[in-house]
Amino acid sequence: MGVETDRENCRQTRSLVLENIDWDCEVKTLLRDFNLGCGVACAEAIGWFFENVEEGIILEDDCLPDLSFFTFCSNLLAHYRNDERIMHISGNNFQGGHKRGDASYYFSAYHHNWGWATWRRSWSEFRFSITEFDRDRLLAYLQHYGFNTSEQNFWIAIFENPLETWDYQWGYAIWKNSGLCILPNENLVINMGFGSEATHTRMVPPSGQMKYGKIDRLVHPRQIRLDEDADHYTFEHHFHVRDSFFRRLKNRLIRNSSVRRLYERTRNLHA
Repeated sequence: MGVETDRENCRQTRSLVLENIDWDCEVKTLLRDFNLGCGVACAEAIGWFFENVEEGIILEDDCLPDLSFFTFCSNLLAHYRNDERIMHISGNNFQGGHKRGDASYYFSAYHHNWGWATWRRSWSEFRFSITEFDRDRLLAYLQHYGFNTSEQNFWIAIFENPLETWDYQWGYAIWKNSGLCILPNENLVINMGFGSEATHTRMVPPSGQMKYGKIDRLVHPRQIRLDEDADHYTFEHHFHVRDSFFRRLKNRLIRNSSVRRLYERTRNLHA
């Protein structure tokens, strides 16, 4: 917020998108006059989206999908349209090359959201402010998915110290309803939003080095079953690693700011 160059960047981005829609379609836009932040802006925009459509595909900013991502999401939106157990379809895979099962995708408790899809029926469960939150209730949700003690403690700490975001609340809505998420066996979306101009992540984390995969032929699993082994792997190699990365980054920033304050203080004493 308060970055004057953002105004021109937004204008250029809007023009680039809207002036290059050259196929027959109905275009609806929600264009903001002010920066509402990473939490409220996204939550309200997705809510607006599902006021206009029953189901749809969503791309996070700075994310770029393989073209097969759109077919993957479209087919699965239709396939699971009336199955309320399924609440989220993701284009992301953080399994480090491990394929889960013999199908094109597997079922998870995790809702990776660089590129994803869902239905109005699912998003209707979302609440930006989780007024009902308490530790015991969340613990019961986590135990339902087979999360171990380390995983339970990690997620409880996240929700007891909320960030200015919307996606943790979406995960809570899924867990509250015992929902399942679909994750592809190939990564279909990469994130380019790391670096010096990023809002949050100016150093490139491990997930910033993800590569594309492709799914040309969709094969459905024989049964709908949570893959706990895959989720444990995701926790250890994605969430836990990411948390460690951000803690190191935070500590570095604290050290740097401390050094900078000490330098300024010393300079003032000798001025």
